[in-house]
Amino acid sequence: MDRFNNQINDCHVSDLGFKGPRFTWKGPQNFSGGGLFERLDRALASLNFLNAFPDSIVNVLPCTKFSDHNSLILLLSELPVSKSSKPFRFEAMWLEHETFKDFLIDAWKQSDDLNNTLNDLKDSIIVWNRDVFGFIEKRKRQILARLNGIQKSDAYPSRFVCNLEIKPQNELEEVLKLEEMK
Repeated sequence: MDRFNNQINDCHVSDLGFKGPRFTWKGPQNFSGGGLFERLDRALASLNFLNAFPDSIVNVLPCTKFSDHNSLILLLSELPVSKSSKPFRFEAMWLEHETFKDFLIDAWKQSDDLNNTLNDLKDSIIVWNRDVFGFIEKRKRQILARLNGIQKSDAYPSRFVCNLEIKPQNELEEVLKLEEMK
C-alpha cells in the first residue's frame, strides 16, 4: 500500500472523490451474514485534468448481484442534459418485441413528403416506446434507485440492511431478463 501511495504522489494525481455508495467492492460473505466491504475502485486525476474539468464527479452506481464491484461513471460536468436535445435512435431490441412489427406496419403512413412520413413514424415510435416498451426501463431505474439508497445508508453493510437488498437484486434480475427478451 505504501508503494501504491508513493506512486500516486510521484505521478501528482489525486482522488476525484465520489457520489453514491461508499463501498465499491463486496467480498465473500460469511455464514452470519457479514462480510468484507471496501472502497477499492477510485478515479485519479492530474492537475491538468482538474483544471480542464473542474466540475468532474465520479458516480458510484449501486452494486448488483452480477458483479462484486460497483460500476463507476466519470461525469465531466453535472449539467443536466435536456431530453429534447437527445437524438432519436432506433433500438434493435424493439424488433424482438412481439407487437413491434404489427405496430410498425400500422404506424407507417406514407405521404408525398418523405421527411413528414419519417417524422410521423418517429413520433409514433417514441409514444410506443414510452407506453409499451418503456415500462421496463422505468422499473429498472426504480430498482436501481432503491439499491442505491440501501447501499448509501449509514447502516450499510449491517446484516439487516444487506438483507434489504436481496429482494431488489432479484427484481433487477427479472427486469433484465424481460429486457433481454424485448
